[in-house]
Amino acid sequence: MAGKKWYYQFMKRNPSLSLRLPKPTSMARATDLLYNVDETGISTVHKPRKVLALKGKHQVGGITSGERGVNTTAICCMNAVGSFVPPMLIFKHKRFENELKDGAPPLTVFGCSDTGWITKDLFTLWISHFISSLCLKPLAENPEQKKVLLILDGHSTHTKNLEALVLARDHGVVMFSLPSHTTHRLQPLDKSFFKALSSKYNTTCDKWMQTHPGRCITQYQVSQLFGEAYSKVVGMEIAINGFRDTRIWPVDISVFREEDFVTCEKYSVERRVQMQKLSKQVIYSNRMTYYEVASEYDILLGSKKEF
Repeated sequence: MAGKKWYYQFMKRNPSLSLRLPKPTSMARATDLLYNVDETGISTVHKPRKVLALKGKHQVGGITSGERGVNTTAICCMNAVGSFVPPMLIFKHKRFENELKDGAPPLTVFGCSDTGWITKDLFTLWISHFISSLCLKPLAENPEQKKVLLILDGHSTHTKNLEALVLARDHGVVMFSLPSHTTHRLQPLDKSFFKALSSKYNTTCDKWMQTHPGRCITQYQVSQLFGEAYSKVVGMEIAINGFRDTRIWPVDISVFREEDFVTCEKYSVERRVQMQKLSKQVIYSNRMTYYEVASEYDILLGSKKEF
């Protein structure tokens, strides 16, 4: 075991080191700075719940507002200790109307776009909302302020948005983009919150349709219906479960196993074998065309041209 003599000699060899007393940081305080944000679509045409029906009956009716709905985007954010940032709703409107706010969760922020989906400007607006909700100050004014880790997907409105990235950086928000095709395993909101929110929203829409016969759900009811569903789902447990199930917190690097990559490897091998067989067919067949090759593998190679 190293003694005092070893310690003094070690410190003498490393003059850049010093013995200091660390500030106590609780586990809850550390995870309080770990956030996840994501968007989900809300339609005015909900998915009906399952109902009991006689066996052998091929079609069972369920009332909805129409065949094609209007999309509204909800941006939700939570951290690893169960706290939620007030949501943001983005409506498909040219100009925002105050009537669209009725019934929304407290402190919700609103926006509108031509499609009802998020844009770079709207995500920048959400970043400002996130910063103000956490009472973050510019690092230039408060250099000792602890940084916040914000986990999100790699959508272009997030990762190719210079204004949002600079705003986040200046306020100590570190944006971490998840790798492509992994959000279903690594996105806490997808693992726990959005599933429950979608189920509650559909149930709330069912009840609204029953109590308002002959009426259709429009965008003017979305805030109210979303607010009722959101208030029933938001809670400490569901947020903690989302981070736990993705193994982000508590940290577990074994979230991906070797078996998760077997299908991809098998597909790659089968793909190479198929392409080798196809190459032989092309060589020995004078009638095969580029178009026929493309149709077999759903690859468009251009206009028909015989070998």
